[in-house]
Amino acid sequence: MKIFLIISFLFNLEYQESSNGLVPPTLEGGRLEIEMVDINFDGNLDLISIGDHGSPYINTDQHGIMVWFGDGRGNWQVYMNGDFGYGGIAYGDVNNDGFLDVGYGMHHNYSRNDFGDQLLEVALGDGTGRN
Repeated sequence: MKIFLIISFLFNLEYQESSNGLVPPTLEGGRLEIEMVDINFDGNLDLISIGDHGSPYINTDQHGIMVWFGDGRGNWQVYMNGDFGYGGIAYGDVNNDGFLDVGYGMHHNYSRNDFGDQLLEVALGDGTGRN
């Protein structure tokens, strides 16, 4: 207990809110998973998720793979790709090309093209975080 108090006193830990540009889910009440990773290799952490409900016919603001690019100062800019709904998400380099890829399982697959038409998919990355 004494060690914890000394460390707390020495380091004076504080939390600073940094959500400028983050928009909370509006339709499904937050049924989404978020991962934090530097997806575009710019040295700043980014957030990746699958959109809240996903239907481009119901919720045009939150669908597909969503990436919030962080600038390292608490500001975020969102990028969305695909027409599918909430589910689980993970990242890793599945094809060993040095770029992070995004694997996901979705609840709604509204897509009419190849990207997002299966319930389990992997999006191969190119280092930009935008494909």
